[in-house]
Amino acid sequence: MHYMAFPSGSKASVIQMCPQYQNYAPNYESPRFQLYITAVQANTKVTVQVPPLKFKEEKTLQAGERVTISVPTGVEMYNSEKSFKTVRVEASSNVSVTSFNYKLYTADTAMIYPTTEWGTEYFIFTPSGSPYGSKKEFAVTNGKNKNQVEILPEASINFQGRVFKIGEKLVIDLEPYESVQLQSTGDLSGSRVSSQQPVAVFSGHTCTFHFTKCNHVYEQLLPVSRWGTSFILPALSFQNQYDSVYLQASQTTQVTVNNGKRNDDFRLSRGQMKEIKLTDPKSLFIQSDHGIQVLLLFNGVKNSWFLLYDPFLMTIMPRDRFCSSYSLEALENFDNKALIVVKTSATAKLRLDNGNLPQGIQWEKVAGTDFSWAEMSYKHIPGSSIHTVSSSGSSFGLYSIGVSQMNGYGSVGQCIEEGQDS
Repeated sequence: MHYMAFPSGSKASVIQMCPQYQNYAPNYESPRFQLYITAVQANTKVTVQVPPLKFKEEKTLQAGERVTISVPTGVEMYNSEKSFKTVRVEASSNVSVTSFNYKLYTADTAMIYPTTEWGTEYFIFTPSGSPYGSKKEFAVTNGKNKNQVEILPEASINFQGRVFKIGEKLVIDLEPYESVQLQSTGDLSGSRVSSQQPVAVFSGHTCTFHFTKCNHVYEQLLPVSRWGTSFILPALSFQNQYDSVYLQASQTTQVTVNNGKRNDDFRLSRGQMKEIKLTDPKSLFIQSDHGIQVLLLFNGVKNSWFLLYDPFLMTIMPRDRFCSSYSLEALENFDNKALIVVKTSATAKLRLDNGNLPQGIQWEKVAGTDFSWAEMSYKHIPGSSIHTVSSSGSSFGLYSIGVSQMNGYGSVGQCIEEGQDS
């Protein structure tokens, strides 16, 4: 699904756009493509539209109110192709938008960034685990003006009847609100995307696997200009083997990773990627002298012959992008959890729906920092599955994750109030 969120004619307007890109196989069972939109201010008018499909929905939201918009399944793209069926989200003031791309036993979520967060340089990450017939993929979504995109692929891409080999520049002209999806059986990680004007880039896999069955995974990537230099990453308590943390650099970069037992120092070159295996109960504190991209791939868990949790992919936010309030929605049929990273001195100031956090939350300190982290479970209750986690102290990080039989999702929490510090 290709989505966009963007500022329109009025200076207060915010717009998001996104392509619905390929989840598993075309025409697979029970497709459901949804947007979860949360307003920050009162009387926020939101319009979601896909003009080629004659789809349009309008809502007016109050501060903190959240709405679910289901978009037509016809927005999904297949193979390497262009499409005008980009989902556009326009709002009269700031909104937080998460996309949910679901088919039977294969789903993921991703934060959708407004056009003000777009950039002109990206580096692609695609998971390597590929069952037969699955593809690594990424998509580029254009804004309101004609644009030209250059791609230097790290694997062969078959596009418009031609095969572009590793390092062979692929130049694509995009019309306003047009998206392009590119797929490969090879690993596209490290491929560079550059554009004349800002674009949105989504990256992932039609269905990747590691320890279990395959699952569709995707994220909207941050442009190089929005990368950060300080990250805190907790392990997932339900992983009984390891998950994979991927670091990518856009230039020669010195990186230090503290895993609680030792510091690892290494250098990354332009476009280079490094995998770090993360096991519970460790957390990672990552610092770099230039901005880096950090992604977590949950590799799946086999709890028994009958209970499998499948992979998801999520961006790890740099500390300078932490917020002071987040909106959370418990998704139906998932075991929903929030991963929280906060200054140790501010744990007591966290609030769930203006009350105390549930009893029994175990805080773990992050070595080398003044931060702690915890995992908080929350249930789907029809009619009241939306929650707010906030802090009157410092800003904090929050990730929204969920697992269920042969499925999983993960993404950054929906920020509804930016923090003053980190």
